[in-house]
Amino acid sequence: MEIVKKSGEEFHKNQIEQYNLLKKETVIFSQLLDEKDSLINQLQLSMKFMNDNKKFVQGQLNYFGEKDKNLINAIGANREENIELLATIAKLKEENDILIKNCRKYENEIDNCKVELENIHRTRENSLKNTNETMQLKEEANRLKIELNEIRNNRNYNTLLKDYQAEIARRKRYYNEIIDLKGRIRVYCRIRPQLAKEKRESGTICVQSNPHDDTQIIVKKGDSLSKFDLDRVFNPNSSQEEIFNEIQPLIISCVDGQNVCIMAYGQTSAGKTFTMDGPTEDPGLSTRSLSKLLKEIKERQSDWTYQLTVSAFEIYNDRVRDLLSDKTVLLTAKYDPEDGVYLPDMTIIKVTTVDDINEIFTKGKSKRAVASTLMNEASSRSHQILTITVEGKNKFSNLTSKGVLYLVDLAGSERLTSQSEGKENDRIREAIAINYSLTCLGDVIYALRGKNSHVPYRNSRLTFVLKECLGGNSKTALIVNVAPNIENISETKASLMFAQKARGITTNGSSVVKK
Repeated sequence: MEIVKKSGEEFHKNQIEQYNLLKKETVIFSQLLDEKDSLINQLQLSMKFMNDNKKFVQGQLNYFGEKDKNLINAIGANREENIELLATIAKLKEENDILIKNCRKYENEIDNCKVELENIHRTRENSLKNTNETMQLKEEANRLKIELNEIRNNRNYNTLLKDYQAEIARRKRYYNEIIDLKGRIRVYCRIRPQLAKEKRESGTICVQSNPHDDTQIIVKKGDSLSKFDLDRVFNPNSSQEEIFNEIQPLIISCVDGQNVCIMAYGQTSAGKTFTMDGPTEDPGLSTRSLSKLLKEIKERQSDWTYQLTVSAFEIYNDRVRDLLSDKTVLLTAKYDPEDGVYLPDMTIIKVTTVDDINEIFTKGKSKRAVASTLMNEASSRSHQILTITVEGKNKFSNLTSKGVLYLVDLAGSERLTSQSEGKENDRIREAIAINYSLTCLGDVIYALRGKNSHVPYRNSRLTFVLKECLGGNSKTALIVNVAPNIENISETKASLMFAQKARGITTNGSSVVKK
């Protein structure tokens, strides 16, 4: 009996040791399973990310491939420009090949992990079937996986958002390089801040820039949503300096012998004159442009000599008036096949300092036609155009250059309603003349966009004077100013549709340099 009792105790002891051993193996196998599950999830996410990138890069490759075809048709046999675009496409192809290789590598790793995971599953099922401890461990593992996936999803969202914004910037850079080659008109939009009166009366804003894409503006009223793609959209907080920095390269082109035009467009009270002129303490594009020209000339004076001359005129009731003459002088626009449109007898003043510039601006502003309208107590009732001619000569090679900078502040359109009946006849005639000239400008834009054989430049003084800026040898920046309030939504949409039409126009964009 004593021997049998000892044998039973030893058997029971062995059973307990086997159970403990089995329990330890269960923990080890569970840990291995969790590690493999985590690894597979990571590899699957990585593979998905790489596949998404592969599709995106393939789309970019197709996009730039199509752009390359269009560019070849547009620029003909210009070998150097084609080489730059082909190099960009080749770089994208290399990136695509690398992504494909990485995807295949991850696919093999995932397949290996799947096989290893299946082996672990079989081992666990054979060793730990129907044990309460295993079920608890599995539930805990699932809970941790859910928490981990939530953390990863949040991290992936932020990463993808940054990648998306970086990709937009890269696409914009490539796109700008292409349009520089084509000489297309660049179109920007500036959203005016709300006025105190607007905040009191309604305060409803219908215009905003896309927070993730600074080339898109959104106009919304109720369920109606319209999106417009431009070269850049400046929100109400954008400064004068920020806008000038965007167009600054065009100013430098003028010193190189390129004709340049900067034009402000929009309805009455949208902020055009503020953008172009601005107050003394925060000057607009006109003063900043001339200051930049003087600075650029000074930096090149070791090799070049320059002469800078300025003229200013307005188009009021379809008549051209000199703003720098001491007398009221009406000018007649004429056309020369070589020099283009010009104004004989116009006052031309040589400038050398910033003080000269400020004096000219003050004189021109004091003579410009301004009157009270339904939308603005001091509205500009004429189109103001400043021309700055930069003539240079190289001290060593005797090469000469000539560039002209046009600074155009267009008068704003204002609808004639029943409230207009009480206004003076002069205000009504002004509004009709302004609306007619802007309509003619729209007709010219549509004709150029459609590449029509006849472009109606001579339908108004405004379009005739701006002929070289719109369809000739010029780089042009159009700044469309819009008001943010919902009461102005019709005018805002009309301005933005005009902007998109203008964005499709190409100019010659060549510099004037002679021996």
